[in-house]
Amino acid sequence: MTFAQLLGALRRRWRILVVTLLAALLAATWQIQATDALYESSTTLFVDSTVEGGSQESLASVQLSQSLLLSYARIAMSDATLEELRTDLGLQEDEPLGGTITAGVEPSTLLILLTATSPDPDRALLLAERAAVAVDTVLRGLRPSSSESVTARVIDRARLPDSPASPRPLFSYAVALLAGAVLALLLAALRELTDRSVRTIADAQDALGVPALAIVPHSRRLREAPLVAAHLSESMAEPFRALRTTVRFAGADAGHGRVLVTSPKAAEGKTLVAANLAVTLAQSGERVCLVDADLRRPGVAAIFGLDATHGLASVITGQATLEASLIHRHGVALLPAGPRPSNPSELLGSVAFYDILEQLSQEYETVVIDAPPVLPVTDAVVLSVNVDQVLVVLRQGRTTVTEASRSREILTGVDAPLAGFVLNGATGAKDAYYGSGD
Repeated sequence: MTFAQLLGALRRRWRILVVTLLAALLAATWQIQATDALYESSTTLFVDSTVEGGSQESLASVQLSQSLLLSYARIAMSDATLEELRTDLGLQEDEPLGGTITAGVEPSTLLILLTATSPDPDRALLLAERAAVAVDTVLRGLRPSSSESVTARVIDRARLPDSPASPRPLFSYAVALLAGAVLALLLAALRELTDRSVRTIADAQDALGVPALAIVPHSRRLREAPLVAAHLSESMAEPFRALRTTVRFAGADAGHGRVLVTSPKAAEGKTLVAANLAVTLAQSGERVCLVDADLRRPGVAAIFGLDATHGLASVITGQATLEASLIHRHGVALLPAGPRPSNPSELLGSVAFYDILEQLSQEYETVVIDAPPVLPVTDAVVLSVNVDQVLVVLRQGRTTVTEASRSREILTGVDAPLAGFVLNGATGAKDAYYGSGD
């Protein structure tokens, strides 16, 4: 996976980035608030090992001091030094120092850095100053011979700290943001690699074996006002106008009199596509009827804002006439689903329904049928054998490749006239056509 593909995955799954960054910032905030403020004060000591004699002895003493510098640093943190410090501060044996002492060396020098840490800045300064005295006292007592002496002289005095050494909010937040971004990138990449949903036109074509007829972009406006095709100036209606053209082209030989719109499963936008397709066809001057054949979960009436008491189920069962059940909106004759029956499959497979389709086909140039999804029930399969074109609506990121392939197997198994598919909810036209990595 290339870096560009990783960024594309992160862009598509931006919610992962937002949640991860927020979690990292909250964790950093909790860590900062839960950590007590600590102050540091440091002093630098020069360790001098003096040997009485000439220059050769002096050079030897310097080399010896450098080789023993790590030992001197260990001595600076030893119990002997801490005991000397307690005595100097007038503390009892079990009385705490009120801080900690650490020692480090600077390579190729004779310098020891003493650092005192305490919740109290004044205490940190006092500990650093008195620790330097204690180290010098202990080292002076470690006289290797009568001709050699070791001392520790202060060359950089300790200063009163004006701000805590920890926690450091800016540093903590910067680390949290960096860690959150890296984690989000890894999670997005993992989700991308394990995602089997339809993401691109190529994914859908491989699964269905038919061409793309239209790409409907993801839009909050479509959720709030799904019937965008009713407004001629609405730019969101353009995909449905393109679908009108491709439907006409695909049905040029056989005639596009009956167009069935379905999807592999529910909530993929088939009713949205069917309604807007019917309106755009009517806008071009055709006589169009939209039939809501999804008797289990009808949606046409809601999109058009209807409160229909009669509909297709009523006509099939003889409870209402076809003329009385048709409602005209935006140039389209609508046949809502009507009351929900207990046996929808039997009604859609009945001779009465076939007669209704024949009558509508004689009166209207195009009959658009909003059918149930293919995989949950057999209704769409029953309907597909009595139409001229079948359009399958896939939702990007929701419909899986396996579901699309299974739908093709079911429809082609009954020789359904599968004309093409509509990719709904596309988050990027370029990515939808070519994929994030091309």
